[in-house]
Amino acid sequence: YAQKQKFDLLMLDIGIPHIDGMQLLAEIRASAPQNSITPAIAVTGFVRDEEQKACSSAGFDLHLAKPLTQISLIHAAATLLASKRTND
Repeated sequence: YAQKQKFDLLMLDIGIPHIDGMQLLAEIRASAPQNSITPAIAVTGFVRDEEQKACSSAGFDLHLAKPLTQISLIHAAATLLASKRTND
């Protein structure tokens, strides 16, 4: 599905079973050129500096710690989407 779809925003959980969000982001970016620069948010319960740096190195634009509030999620998405529109 991701190979054919162009996404406006990717939001991936880092701790999902069978494949972590960092690996999934790499696969989406590699298999779908139209999503190679799509803004990405890492959602995770891992909040140490090392995890935040790993998410950034993996290509995530933002790192949000669980539990999320609606306002933090909306703010993060709006910020990234506004930045994307400015850069397009």
